Amino acid sequence: MGNSDPPHIDVNWGEIPNEVHTKVRTLTLLVSTTICALVEDEGSVRVKVQANYRRVMFTVRVSNADVGLAVGAQGSHANALRTLLIAASRKLRFHFELDIGGPEGDPDWSSD
Repeated sequence: MGNSDPPHIDVNWGEIPNEVHTKVRTLTLLVSTTICALVEDEGSVRVKVQANYRRVMFTVRVSNADVGLAVGAQGSHANALRTLLIAASRKLRFHFELDIGGPEGDPDWSSD
């Protein structure tokens, strides 16, 4: 995002129109802030955003101990965030995806 963005957010804008950047930035902060509010170890939260033409993927990584808190019982927290992203996707005519998980299998994840 920009120099004022939290250090736990990594964005690759890809080929999306400049006029959509602000809205995607706002959605990124929504996802990040919500996940940080749910977990015990806020410092372990990492949000990676991959944006391509008409598609934005939010990949959220938290500590292993916090995966259940971030996802919620039967996926309730993840599904609530996905519902908000679906509403935004209809307005912006973009496809938003959300993946929440622990650090395993993600070589870019670190808890520093």
